[in-house]
Parts: sequence; C-alpha cells; structure tokens
Amino acid sequence: ELPELPEAAIVALPHHLHAPIGIELLQQGIHVLVEKPMALSTSQCDSMIRAAQNTDARLAVGLVRRFLPEVRLAREVIEAGMLGSVQSFDVQEGRVYDWPSTTDAPLRKDTAGGGVLIDLGVHVLDTLLVCLGEVAILEYADDSYGGVEAEAEISLRLEGGATGRVALSRTRDLRNTMLIHGTKATLEVDLYLRKVRLRTGTDVTNLTTKPDVWGNDIFRAQLADWVEAISTGRQPTVAGPEGRRSVALVEACYT
Repeated sequence: ELPELPEAAIVALPHHLHAPIGIELLQQGIHVLVEKPMALSTSQCDSMIRAAQNTDARLAVGLVRRFLPEVRLAREVIEAGMLGSVQSFDVQEGRVYDWPSTTDAPLRKDTAGGGVLIDLGVHVLDTLLVCLGEVAILEYADDSYGGVEAEAEISLRLEGGATGRVALSRTRDLRNTMLIHGTKATLEVDLYLRKVRLRTGTDVTNLTTKPDVWGNDIFRAQLADWVEAISTGRQPTVAGPEGRRSVALVEACYT
C-alpha cells in the first residue's frame, strides 16, 4: 500500500515477488528497475514486458555486470577477431556462501525459485550471452535433491558450434574466471579482480579497460542508465527482453 504513486520504483524483493509486484507497478505506469533474476519463468517475464509496453513504462533488469568495463572489453576483443574463431569456453564461479541475509528466502525453492543457478548463475549466463551470443543448453546437473542447489554444472553450445562448460558453487572457492579459447588466442576475464588477460602462445598481455564516466561504480551506472531511459524515452541498456534471455536459459536448465 502506497500513500501516493511514485514515478519509479526499485523492486529488490525475494525472487518470487519480482513478477507480481513488478507487473502491478508497471500496470500503473510506474517505471521499474527489478533485481535479477527478472522473474522465475519466461512466461512471467513476458507478462512484465507486456505490462511495460501497455503503459509505456521503462522496465530495467538488475543484471549489473553489463556495466562492467571488463565485460565490454571482452566483447570488443571477441568482436574484433583477436581470438580468431571461438573453439571452446570454460567458466568457473563460486565461493563459500557468506552473503548476509535478513530472510531465509534465498534458501527456499518456493521463494527463490532455485539456488546458485538462478541467483549467481543468471549473472554468468547473461555475461556469456553478451560476449558470445546465443547459447543452447546441452546438459545440466546439480545437487538439489528437490531443494535449492548449492552446486551446478552446465554444458552449452554456441550457434557456431563451439561448446563450453559453466561450474557454479556456493560451497567451494573456484577459479572465478571466464576462459574463452580461440584459434588465435585465449581470453581470461576475472570479474572479481577486474582483470582481462590475452594469451597468445606463451605471451600474456594484460588489457586495459577504457575509463568510464562512473569509474568502478557499476551500480551508479545502472541507476543513471535507468533514469536517463525514463527521462529521454529510450529503452534501458538491460530492458525486459534482455533480462528474459538469461531466465530462459535457467528455465531450460531446470527443465
């Protein structure tokens, strides 16, 4: 219940509330920035997108890694052909879960929708989509046994035929980098240490990111992008259809 309708709202609630609350706000013409994952299913994402279209509200999704200079640099390196043809990729991200919480919502399947895949993995899959384009799920395995998974592994294939693997963990400290192997070179992206390295044979080159108006504050950049979209009428950088893409991959894994 709100005393008066705001112009915009940030939906930072447990996952299962993203769609119903987001849709209710959008239907009233309120601009929405919804935390990731956008929703628990593609059908919920579609309902959110329609609600935004019907009222011309701006819907942005909190896949904040899109604003990392390292992700933009990795995409530029690949698109410039510096790796040659992509042959394979390997992504590992995980650490012992110690995120402070005021609710048990992340640990319940009915409120979270899942575990490490839908929480952390949605960031990883979105980064793959940004850097490598469309991917298809080949195999998926986790340790959920009906609850929320703490370990997950995914095998994927790019449209060009290259295959790769993603490993996610809430119980182990993993390598925490994305390796992309090409016919000419290998790219390693470390989003924890904010480093991008290019390996050609035995030579390793540390690549430098371009300075950004917001520096390293990607959350400020995300908010600024959303506000500018509202004020100018353009779509946010991570609009509803973009947020839906990683949810579709998560959905395919769980299916």
